[in-house]
Amino acid sequence: MLADLSDRLATIEGAQVEGELVEAERSAIGIADRLVSSVGHPLQLSLASGERVQGLLADVSATWVRLDIGAHRDIFVAIAAIASYKGLGRASRAHREVDMRRGWGHILRRCGAQGARVTMSSGHQEVGGRVVGVGKDYVDVRLDDDAIATFVLYLIERVYVTGLAAD
Repeated sequence: MLADLSDRLATIEGAQVEGELVEAERSAIGIADRLVSSVGHPLQLSLASGERVQGLLADVSATWVRLDIGAHRDIFVAIAAIASYKGLGRASRAHREVDMRRGWGHILRRCGAQGARVTMSSGHQEVGGRVVGVGKDYVDVRLDDDAIATFVLYLIERVYVTGLAAD
């Protein structure tokens, strides 16, 4: 009987240690880790603004996610603007690390260099045009009426892009 109780206690202690290890591993995983492991899978995003967007998760940076929405169109969404995810997989340390250097400036410079059409939103403002310049913390967009609109990079919520060539 004493051996049986000892075995039970060892089993309970083992389960507790295993549970603590699982919890410690989970607490070390961020949303970017889960996003990276979901690249190539369909994803639906609910933005803080109430808008919903969906597509194939094509890329992840520290600042944004890129969804392929078909017809040579992509949408880049600020991670900070995403309230919830549907279709997000579990994280795996086997996947690549997120490239911390690729922020809004990186992708918007590519859009400008390729002449891709963008539709940007920030709060309740939305404009469409072509990127003509990207500074440290802003982007200039030439609108259809030839005026220039300037956006503050950290306030961008999403950018629809048409005609951007692959990296």
